Amino acid sequence: MLVAFFDSKGLIHYEFVPTGQTVNATFYLELLKSNLTITADRYVQQLQRVQEKLHEKRPALVNRNNVILLHDDARPHTARVTQEKILELGWSVLPHPPYSPDLAPTDYHLFCSLQNFLNGKTFNSEEQVSQAVENFFQSKPTTSYKEGIDKLPEGWEKIIHNSGEYIIN
Repeated sequence: MLVAFFDSKGLIHYEFVPTGQTVNATFYLELLKSNLTITADRYVQQLQRVQEKLHEKRPALVNRNNVILLHDDARPHTARVTQEKILELGWSVLPHPPYSPDLAPTDYHLFCSLQNFLNGKTFNSEEQVSQAVENFFQSKPTTSYKEGIDKLPEGWEKIIHNSGEYIIN
């Protein structure tokens, strides 16, 4: 599974959660969209690593305590320990309706693009998958991250007009 954090200026941090059984890109992409293997403790550790990357890449953002996190409402994200960590980091969470994956830019923007990049490719090892994902991130123009965030209001409107139903692009 892949977890990615980005802002309008580009990728902040990403990491793989080990699965031990990934050889086919299609199967791997199914895992990318799953939160089944992330616990709240693991997510809190990831948030700490994101904070460290923010200090490196976006110190002005961290120094202003102006980090706004948009994540879904998966159990690890709503756990008490996670909420405490977010409070400790001085971050805010952008609220949104429960069970609305269309609102997360990683779901409809970043991972959709990654899926297109990986479609039809087969890998013999997790290292090959990791390298392909690294190549994807390196090839992505930084403007695409801003475009994904800028599309949020449009996505929200589509969901509202679709009575809250999941939108498949």
